[in-house]
Amino acid sequence: MGKEKDLSEKLLEDNNDVFADIVNGFVFGGKQIVQPGDLQNTALESMYRSIHSGAIRSQERDVAKLWLKKGVKIALCGLENQTKIDQYMPMRIMGYEGASYRDMLKSGKSDVYPVLSLVLYFGDQHWKAPKTISGIVADQSYPKEMDAFLNDAKANICEVAFLSKEELDRFHSDFRIAANFFVRKREDPGYTPDDPTTIKHVEDILCLLSAVTKDPRYQEIRFDKNFEEVHNMCDVAERLENRGKEIGMAKGKKIGITEGVKMGQSKGTLLTIYRHTAAGYLPLDVAVKEASEYGIKDKDDFFTKAMQAGYKIKKK
Repeated sequence: MGKEKDLSEKLLEDNNDVFADIVNGFVFGGKQIVQPGDLQNTALESMYRSIHSGAIRSQERDVAKLWLKKGVKIALCGLENQTKIDQYMPMRIMGYEGASYRDMLKSGKSDVYPVLSLVLYFGDQHWKAPKTISGIVADQSYPKEMDAFLNDAKANICEVAFLSKEELDRFHSDFRIAANFFVRKREDPGYTPDDPTTIKHVEDILCLLSAVTKDPRYQEIRFDKNFEEVHNMCDVAERLENRGKEIGMAKGKKIGITEGVKMGQSKGTLLTIYRHTAAGYLPLDVAVKEASEYGIKDKDDFFTKAMQAGYKIKKK
C-alpha cells in the first residue's frame, strides 16, 4: 500500500477505543476484555539483515499497541490493513512477530508476553490465498517428513466486508460504522450511507472510507465549511449528494461554455463564407458544400440564411 493510503487507514485504528474494540470483537467475541486505558503505543518499526545482500533493512507494522494490566504486559497486539490479497501474508506476519520476540530477548528482561496479529482485509472478494506458511510451501518440492518439524505461522484474516449482522453487533466503536459500510457496499455497490449512529472520530473514519474505496470525496468532506455538522453517515451521504450536484453543475456549465464557443465559431465561419461568396471570391457550389458542415441543408437554405445575415448573393 502507498504511504498516504496506509496512513489514512491507520488513523481510525490508532485510537485506543477503536483498537480495543477491534481486538475485543474479533478475538473475544465482543466481550469487553481489553480496555482502551490499558493500551500503550509501542514501536512500529524493526530492523533486520537481508540474507541475500547482508544490507540492513526495516519493516513497519500498521498499528501496534501493548496491552497492560496494572503495569504488567499481557500481550502485544498488531493490526495490518489489506485492501488486496497478499499471497505471502503469513510470511510478513512471521517477520513482524519474530522481530517482536527478538526485541524481548534483546531487552534482557524476564517479562515475555505473546504477540497477536490481526489482518483487517477490506476487499469485496473472499481471501483465497494461503493463510499459513505450510499453505504457501505446500506445492513446493521437499521431503514431507519435514512438515512435523516446520514452524507454521498463520495470518489471522478478518474479512471485514463479509461480517454477518451478528458479528457486526460485537463491535461498539466507530469501527462498527465503518465495517457496516463496507458490508453494505459489497452487497450493493450503489449503496448510499444511511447509518444514523453517531460517529466519534469523524475525520478518521472519512479518511478510512476514502482510502479503501479510492473515492476522494469522503476526505474532501473534511474541508466543507459546515464540517462540524457531520455527525453520522446520513450526514456524510447528504454531503456526497450535494458534492455530486456541485460537480454536475460545474461540468454542465463547462459543457455549456464549450458548446457556446462552438456555436459562435460556426456562426463566424458561415458569415465568412457568405461574405466571400457575395464578393465573388468563392464559387456558389463550393460555398454551399462548405456551409453544409455548419448546418446548411441545401442551396435554397444557403440563400435564405445569407439574406438573413445581410448578404446578397446572386443565384447562378
